[in-house]
Amino acid sequence: MPISGSTTYSCKADGEPIALTVSYNTRIIRIRSTNGSSRIGRITLTGSRSGGTTFDLLVVRGVDEFSEFAATDNLTAAGTHWGGLTGSASVLSKNRLAAAVSGNIPGTVDPPANETDIGNVTCGTIVRLQVGTSSANGKIGGEVTTTGSISLPTSDVAIGMVQANEISETGVLRTGTGGVLSAVQVGCSSAPGASWLAGTIDASSGRIGTIDVFGPIGSSSQPAKIEAQHGITSIIAHPDGDGLPQPVWADIDASTADSLVDFALLRCGDFTGTFHAGTGANLSGVDTPEIFIDGNLSGPLTFEGELRIPIRIEGACLPGSSINIGGSVLASITSAGDLAHILIEGDVLSQSGRPDIHIRSDTGRIEEIKVYGNILSDDADGTGHNIFLEAAEGFGWIEARSIVAFIGSPLGAGNFVPIDHLSSVPGGTVSEFDSEVWCSSFETFDIENPVGNLVSLGHIINVLEVPAGAKARFAGVSTSPPGFDGTIRIHAIDGLKGQLIFNADAIPNLNWEDYDGEVQILGAAQFETLAMPGYTRPASTFGGGAAGLVPFLLHGPDCVPASTQSPPTLCAGGFRNGTAPITLTFKGPVAFDGQHPITIEMFGGDPGQWLPIAPQSFRARRDDQDHRRVLVDTLPSEFPWTPADYRIRPVTTGDGRLRCDELFITGAPSVAEFTFAFHLNGDFGGTGCDEARCECPGYCFFSDFNQDGGVDNADVEAIYTDWENGLPSADVDLSGGVDGTDVEVFYCLWELGGC
Repeated sequence: MPISGSTTYSCKADGEPIALTVSYNTRIIRIRSTNGSSRIGRITLTGSRSGGTTFDLLVVRGVDEFSEFAATDNLTAAGTHWGGLTGSASVLSKNRLAAAVSGNIPGTVDPPANETDIGNVTCGTIVRLQVGTSSANGKIGGEVTTTGSISLPTSDVAIGMVQANEISETGVLRTGTGGVLSAVQVGCSSAPGASWLAGTIDASSGRIGTIDVFGPIGSSSQPAKIEAQHGITSIIAHPDGDGLPQPVWADIDASTADSLVDFALLRCGDFTGTFHAGTGANLSGVDTPEIFIDGNLSGPLTFEGELRIPIRIEGACLPGSSINIGGSVLASITSAGDLAHILIEGDVLSQSGRPDIHIRSDTGRIEEIKVYGNILSDDADGTGHNIFLEAAEGFGWIEARSIVAFIGSPLGAGNFVPIDHLSSVPGGTVSEFDSEVWCSSFETFDIENPVGNLVSLGHIINVLEVPAGAKARFAGVSTSPPGFDGTIRIHAIDGLKGQLIFNADAIPNLNWEDYDGEVQILGAAQFETLAMPGYTRPASTFGGGAAGLVPFLLHGPDCVPASTQSPPTLCAGGFRNGTAPITLTFKGPVAFDGQHPITIEMFGGDPGQWLPIAPQSFRARRDDQDHRRVLVDTLPSEFPWTPADYRIRPVTTGDGRLRCDELFITGAPSVAEFTFAFHLNGDFGGTGCDEARCECPGYCFFSDFNQDGGVDNADVEAIYTDWENGLPSADVDLSGGVDGTDVEVFYCLWELGGC
């Protein structure tokens, strides 16, 4: 049937196909059944249409012109079910459509055997497509595609409004050549929970305004697919009639070109699938911009740019979930349960006059917060931090360049939570750690940035305990004022079981006085300051750990034998046979190559005379269980390890030097210079040992005066020869002269068999 000008076509048979030929001067076509109770068959438009002018197709009753209604107005159905719209592409691209049916598309019209596009609707643009009633039908099961757009002052609209009760698994809404899909409504507020969006909404070359679904989106077996290149304003899965949140199974991409286009609002129950958008933005017309998941999150949420709207998850982030922000975070990310991996490529920044920023799990754990930029509170008003990292069950990993925030429990200060790993890493022009921390325990706590005082808050790192095997490292600072500005406070009497390392980047000549901070450990009545770096408290008095400033000092009270005597005594027999090695204990972990990072010397008899022991007579081994400890024992050799005074000193040059370990840098410096003196007490037989020091003055080795390896009459003859001749070797008591006292001391030692 050829059409020109304005024509109204009344369906004459239920569901009969309608074929119309469009001419260049066709302006409007109206198709309707007499009372809206008949099916409308498939409409086919052919002919030719040149130039840029469009023509209108009204499949409605009660209106004759597009000027008589708006895209959001309910229209009177032209019929029940509709078989769709097809035809030649050149004609369809010039067609502007408004259609309302009370049934479905494609409804119950059976296609001929040789046709497959029944239920598909293809046209230039759609002002309004209305399918079903508020209580029945309303299924879109075919593909609805636009191939053009309507030019408006603010945007090009491809689809003004689609209202249906169901977009099935096979249903598709597609803006084929771009433009805006302004609004999609699936279901209505008078029948909440009864509708379903299971198909595809494709504006992959355009933009989507609002999507409102009064029921679930997708299903576990058939996720919905929603795509837009230039952003989406909002997606809402409205609660059902009992107020229960409706789930979403969907793959949502609001920025198919990875551009920084806006997304303002997502509300739903459980979310399973993927979500990708440009920027989380506060768009006009959206009263409460947010991502609000009233249930669990299972899958990644990704923003390519800034997040300026809050994310709230009322359930938990299930395994495999993540929140990924390509820009900075200017709003809160919170969850009632666990939060999974949060990756932020920009900064987390509070701004004056804006609400506080919380990254929080109310009752669960945050697995990871990784920020490639900085976490920086704004303390312009002097009230303290306004960025809060909070998790009731603690954190797996926190990492950023700078961290200026409150870190702890949602219950606030005084409530401890575990932090498995915290790291403030170098980078950028701002390097700052000034956080109030409430941590029950940790595995690693690394502050690689200079630890300064950007906002002058003077906050305290509160730790319930530093567990055995745990390590906290703090960089030194070469600028002025240098060092660590703050206090590490350990809230248990025996709470320092692990390791604290200061100047972990090994800045030369950095003294503890350069640090404006303290290490405090709970005492019997109050916190007590550890006298860094040379404290003499045995580790057993505060938990067995250590706090060391690089280069590490030897910790005499924890050595074996402890250097609380001068010199401490060691059983010669046990040292010879390997049952009583010497243990050198440092205030931080050490390492070395080979077996000789130390030298051992024996007192030679004359003041200041020390005789080197050949390296093949001894070895050093690092304790595999505690890298602060170096075990020193003997090797089979001809050296007898005569009871005498000895000293150990470090090798500080060369490949085999004794060096600090487990720092931020390679090429770590040697340990601090030290001298560990000890006395071997015992006899020459190799097994005997008096537990007390030798009762005789002088040194045991004088008893074997002729140094033949035994204590016998030959030693008596040898000393008398030297004594009678006044030789210096007979000065056994080391008094500087040879007299009768030397004989008395010799006989005391000789009769004991060399102590």
